[in-house]
Amino acid sequence: MTATGIDPDPGIIDAIAASGVIVSITLGLLPGVHASPLMESLTPRILAHVKDMADRGVRITLGPDSGLNPAKPHTVLPYAVEQFAGAGVGAAAALAAATQTAAAACGLSGVVGRIAPGREADLLAVTGNPLANIADIHNVAAVYRAGVRVV
Repeated sequence: MTATGIDPDPGIIDAIAASGVIVSITLGLLPGVHASPLMESLTPRILAHVKDMADRGVRITLGPDSGLNPAKPHTVLPYAVEQFAGAGVGAAAALAAATQTAAAACGLSGVVGRIAPGREADLLAVTGNPLANIADIHNVAAVYRAGVRVV
């Protein structure tokens, strides 16, 4: 991003996709909180470029800068997931970005990020179906850490 806008080079995006590098996209604000006028004006273009990156095969995870300021508390990740899905990538891709791709970015693919035998049972249970309605990720019913309910 520059002072004049956002103009990614498609060749670079394709090279990133071919390399398998995981890109962390900074999305998510609390509802009712507004970014700077410049960021608000650029957000539709940013989201269009994020969708283009995903469509070109770039592996994307979400890094919402949680805790950075009052608009981005440590609870902001679900809003980033929702915004990413709303960019047109869909709920399944947004949930994968926050789970299995995030685990891969941390070198933990075989440990966390998916529900599978032998992996840690770190789970978020919600009321509803976030694949059908991504906003359901806010309806937390339970949280499990290593198979033990903590919330």
